[in-house]
Amino acid sequence: MLFMAGKIWNQYFSAKDTVYAVIPAEKFDLIWKRAQKCPSFLYALPRKEGYEFFVGQWSGTELHFTSLINVQTQGETAPSQLVLYHYPELQKEKGIVLMTAEMDSKFLVVHEAQCLANQVQLFYATDRSQTYELVETFNHRSNEFKYMSVIAELEQSGLGRELRPGQIGFGYRKDLETSWECDIQACLVVMQDADLGHLNDSN
Repeated sequence: MLFMAGKIWNQYFSAKDTVYAVIPAEKFDLIWKRAQKCPSFLYALPRKEGYEFFVGQWSGTELHFTSLINVQTQGETAPSQLVLYHYPELQKEKGIVLMTAEMDSKFLVVHEAQCLANQVQLFYATDRSQTYELVETFNHRSNEFKYMSVIAELEQSGLGRELRPGQIGFGYRKDLETSWECDIQACLVVMQDADLGHLNDSN
């Protein structure tokens, strides 16, 4: 029955242009417990040159992503550009949690959204204490947070490599380093009062 439920979910969404997953109950349980303690994190999406940073904010079992520049410029009204919906109804009976997504196709395509979704498991479901420590630092010791550590973890994992075909390493724009540091610190200030757990339907 476990196999059948997951198979049906995957078959249904495989024909749709979206992100979806069948998450083992134990893995989601770990993600969920950590999300209660650390509801937000900074994710790096590889671009042709450098990275674009996205803030992920948990709101119940929904995980909302919006770009760093949106948080800076729009604060609490920043629209979500990707939302991951988790359905734990089958967690106890079938041992799985179902996930699907809603994304703004003006800003993200499916493989970019998938890269962000995969990073949730990379940082929240990891067995490596050093990796999860980045999440704890972002939430509880923001003055110690180093965004380059996120990029280092991403490179080590290989996630997002397909977004830069033909490149051996991701690399980063050294000339943008100071700008990123300022942007991220500004983002952390804005997030103290911002409610990112919503979709702004205005265009």
